[in-house]
Amino acid sequence: MTVANDSTGGTASQRAFTVSAELSMTLTAQGPHDERALNLLRDAAAVLSDPARWNAPYEVALSCCRGAIDSILNLAPKDIEGIEAATRAVTDAAKATVDAWRTDQQVPDGLLDALAAAVDALRTEEGNPGGRRIRQIGHLVQELTRQEMGLAEAEAVRNSWTRFYRDTSGVVHGSGATPEESRERFEGVVAAFEQLFLGLPERAERLRQLASSERPSPQDAAEIASMSDPRAGSYFFRAAVSRNWLGLLPVDRLLPEASRWPALPYLRRQLAADPARVCAWVEQHRAAIEARGTGAVGMAVSLVAEAGMTACALLQQIARAQQDRHVLLRISYWARDVPVSGRTGQWVRVVEDVLRQPSFGAQEPWDAAQLAGTLA
Repeated sequence: MTVANDSTGGTASQRAFTVSAELSMTLTAQGPHDERALNLLRDAAAVLSDPARWNAPYEVALSCCRGAIDSILNLAPKDIEGIEAATRAVTDAAKATVDAWRTDQQVPDGLLDALAAAVDALRTEEGNPGGRRIRQIGHLVQELTRQEMGLAEAEAVRNSWTRFYRDTSGVVHGSGATPEESRERFEGVVAAFEQLFLGLPERAERLRQLASSERPSPQDAAEIASMSDPRAGSYFFRAAVSRNWLGLLPVDRLLPEASRWPALPYLRRQLAADPARVCAWVEQHRAAIEARGTGAVGMAVSLVAEAGMTACALLQQIARAQQDRHVLLRISYWARDVPVSGRTGQWVRVVEDVLRQPSFGAQEPWDAAQLAGTLA
């Protein structure tokens, strides 16, 4: 997306909005839904570039943006449902339950089970705002990249596609729009389209610029946070150099997941440069890591274990709180790798905490014996 000054030079009183040639070519090649979305984005750009020609330019622009979003969401399978379908299921189950009670003065267990399941499904949807839009875009991401979105990409979609769908829906239902809102939302919608449809070759130069930046800005961090393509995030973290990303990026973009950790290469480089800082960061976000499951905790342990005794206090906290044998096994590997000359009283307490966990001795007897032998 290009935003240019007007032809008079200096500070422009009126900006020219366009859709980039790369995005235009990509959408044109995709099919009729994508081409319709492109035409609507171009119409929105034309309206915002010359609003004086229109009676309600900002409402028209947002209506075009909403139509463009709908065109892309229509590419996803129709059986991807959301809170509306969950609400209908609760209503139908409740009606069936009431009808049964009025007819027989009792409710069969099957109807109650169906109602309970429908209510649980509705609660899940309520706890995941915009879940249907996220699943729709997730399907398209997988089709385009052959990779599933992770939690960071899903959050990026929630903050872009889901938000812009909600924000542009207002004008469809009779709300007004300000110039600032319309311009910001148009730019956001186009950026979301670029994140979804532009491949790595088209975005490689910008990704290299971000990764090689020594002093990234909050705007740069917001751009990384908005990535819905898992390949882009992985590419960036393999090359990112600045220590400042650790404080700039949203935590969700940096945390491990149950079975993947795109930010791990970056964090390993930071650990090698400043082990105390990375161990402190993991300790700060330990609760969020634990909430993602024992797989995430195990990966975090493997990372900080590379810091040697710098990680001792953190690993002691984890050893006392964890009963998962895989996490404890990784802590035991760390303990055995610490040179004898570097072992302290705290190291001894970590070993004892691991050995006290019943799950470790029962499920990993050989490793438990090896670890106990390090105390001799």
